[in-house]
Amino acid sequence: MAFKFHTIGSQWNSFIETMQEVFRLSESEVSDEIFACFSQVEEILEKSGIKYDNLKHALIPPDAREKFDIAFIFDAEPLSGVFDYGTPIFKEAFDVLSSNEFKKSKNSIFIGDLLESRIGFNEAFQDINKQLGINLSKSTTYCVLLISNLSFNQRTFIENSFKKSRNFIGSVDWSLRNDIMKYSLLLIPIALKSERNLIMPLADGVNHFNTDLIPAKFKITGIEDYLFALFLKYNYHSIVYTGNKDYTLNILNRLHATDIKDYKFLVEDKKYTYLKNNKTHVINQVKEFLKMNDEDELAREEFVEILMQSISTYIFNIEKTEYITKFNTIVDTDNKRSFASFEYNAENQEIRLITMT
Repeated sequence: MAFKFHTIGSQWNSFIETMQEVFRLSESEVSDEIFACFSQVEEILEKSGIKYDNLKHALIPPDAREKFDIAFIFDAEPLSGVFDYGTPIFKEAFDVLSSNEFKKSKNSIFIGDLLESRIGFNEAFQDINKQLGINLSKSTTYCVLLISNLSFNQRTFIENSFKKSRNFIGSVDWSLRNDIMKYSLLLIPIALKSERNLIMPLADGVNHFNTDLIPAKFKITGIEDYLFALFLKYNYHSIVYTGNKDYTLNILNRLHATDIKDYKFLVEDKKYTYLKNNKTHVINQVKEFLKMNDEDELAREEFVEILMQSISTYIFNIEKTEYITKFNTIVDTDNKRSFASFEYNAENQEIRLITMT
């Protein structure tokens, strides 16, 4: 059976974990439940004329060179009332996303607060001030609208639209600032946009978002929130939330979902030599990640360790055919992102590096 999973968001909800505990499911039974849930999602999407394959770029990390995760920052104080909170932001956001500039775009849309009580607030706050060249007050509440997979021109287009709002402060690039975002933001998913389609989470069959704010150009498809969180919620950080179990391995290996660290990890000598000779930017990025100097020699073991850490925290683009199982992960520094591709051999319990870009 061939299949593709762009991502699985078990770090975002406890539905599968709770099901496993309550019904005392084996790992293979959990795997069957995950695939059954995924089939439900595919069926709902197909009824709306949406192919899951086409949602890829809204669900995987951008390259951080031509496409970015952009956080739009607002002063929340002028926004009125609990029930109206964010209404001006949503109205402007969906109006601009319905324009021809975004006719073909695929994005994930979140909103949340920058909370001083959260770990990482100071780091996020300092980064906003640094990128915007301002000095915000910590005594103010700030609202954050995060939109994934935006080009530079699209970011500018949205900025110009929001400038009409007196509470808009500016936008920051948080493509590579995953830890900051993870710890300092409580972002709620609003929608996944695929061209003129909006896929939105439902709570017990009800969409609690004010759909009157959404232009008629969009077709809205609702999916129960636990299914949305599992398969349609972009993981904008690269570290798995440790509060919930990660069920990625139940997709990679239905019968034997062991800890990925238990597998043999192969970076062949020829492969490493090739990377050193032909992809020095990859080697230099790992050096930067390890705070090494340019003239320092990167040991193969150190390189392997960084890749193992990346795999254990974020796997996406899972693809399985009759002959091969592949997946990707990312290695980030403050200003660069590398993608690594791996082959997974369940029979021999091996993970082999294919390439890095």
